[in-house]
Amino acid sequence: MNSVTLFNFSNPQHTIYKAILQGYELDEHFLDQNAIRNYHKSSSGFFIKNFGGKRLCVVPNISSIREHILFVNHSIPLAGHPGIDKTFELVTRYFW
Repeated sequence: MNSVTLFNFSNPQHTIYKAILQGYELDEHFLDQNAIRNYHKSSSGFFIKNFGGKRLCVVPNISSIREHILFVNHSIPLAGHPGIDKTFELVTRYFW
């Protein structure tokens, strides 16, 4: 199993997605209309950044959310405990 399966945006009921959506309300960046004009807002409420031909979910600056994303892509057995470079590559496949 890889990040595609772990981070399936078709299941917005997943805990991390609920946290991301709630995080948008807590992160002042997402309350600033000038700051968010470079993002697209999906029909399910996620801010999306188009970068390098990919559509990436913008993660709010909330440490617990970011740490969870790193944990899932690095520390759980399913991720295979990759090194720094591979973890970075896995995370940036889907998140900005």
